[in-house]
Amino acid sequence: MISYFTGHIQDDAANREFTSGKTKSGDVMDAVVRIVAAAVTIVVAAIPEGLHLAVKVTPAYSMKRMMGDKAMVRKLSACETMGSATTICTDKTGILTLNEMRVTELCMGKEHVSVDASKEIATSIVEVLLQGIGMNTTGTVHMRPSASVPEILGSPSEKAILSLGVSKLGMTMDELKQEWEIIQVEAFNSEKKRSGVAVRRRGSQAVHIHWKGAAEMILAMCSD
Repeated sequence: MISYFTGHIQDDAANREFTSGKTKSGDVMDAVVRIVAAAVTIVVAAIPEGLHLAVKVTPAYSMKRMMGDKAMVRKLSACETMGSATTICTDKTGILTLNEMRVTELCMGKEHVSVDASKEIATSIVEVLLQGIGMNTTGTVHMRPSASVPEILGSPSEKAILSLGVSKLGMTMDELKQEWEIIQVEAFNSEKKRSGVAVRRRGSQAVHIHWKGAAEMILAMCSD
């Protein structure tokens, strides 16, 4: 187009096709249409006939492969984006996670004890620990007659603590409640960030108090 209007294009007789002020407007329009048509023809010829089909088929094939990995793709264009990703940080409760909390470590004074090594804890300490787990809780442990594993109900944190007592420390909820009685309960609230319970062994006057809550609140009540 620029070559035409600068006079660098010549006709078959070697004459300049465009001369400013002399070439008719109709001839100019015919030349412009001819140049545009030639450009479009070159572009169309340069693009392969099957390119459009390949652009559609390739993401569809990628989507099928991702479905084999149990990844559902709603938009085909997302396949290209996911293909160039190097790190994916995601979480989906019940699919990528078990929707379940677990206790992995215990703090016995200044000593850290793994849950797997909980059987090595002294019997007297385990007894006090089971009191706090079984009595200072809003969750429940229910053993169905036809089930081999007890059903634990409550909040995720309550279920995690009760599961520790039942599966790792051998706690039996019914026997614990038969041996100990609750004297007083302090319910959890957002201001104190803790809950407590006072228990007493049946037939005894000794009272044990167990606290549970935010770490900074409980540690502030502890002595060295």
